[in-house]
Amino acid sequence: ACTNTDCGEGKCVPDLLGVLYHCECNPGWKTIMVGPMPVGSCIIPNCTVDFSCGGKYSPAPPFPPPINFTSPCNLVWCGDGDCVVNGTGHYCQCHDRAANLFNNPEFVCMQQCYLDGDCNHLGLGQPPPPPSTAAPGG
Repeated sequence: ACTNTDCGEGKCVPDLLGVLYHCECNPGWKTIMVGPMPVGSCIIPNCTVDFSCGGKYSPAPPFPPPINFTSPCNLVWCGDGDCVVNGTGHYCQCHDRAANLFNNPEFVCMQQCYLDGDCNHLGLGQPPPPPSTAAPGG
């Protein structure tokens, strides 16, 4: 079950005699939860995400309901982008102002303003301001 599975920031764990699987996420990452079940890859940062960018934009919808169960885009959430079938895989084509996390086209599309300061430990979010280089007054 894990042969062709990309769990993003996590690892694939086979379930039920190796037929099904789930992704165990690395610290700081999570999957989309549908009820008590984790669904999809570990591509959601486990930090403050503000899809409205502080009220500047309308929030992104959570993710579209599955339409085609044979599609590689089934249960793939691309955030501020669209899932595109690529052979037996997929990629997320980002809308304006958005980019794939870590420049990986299989990862969710997000705008920089979605990610708050507590995402910095993941290498995401706004960088902290540089330290002041002004000399103290005397």
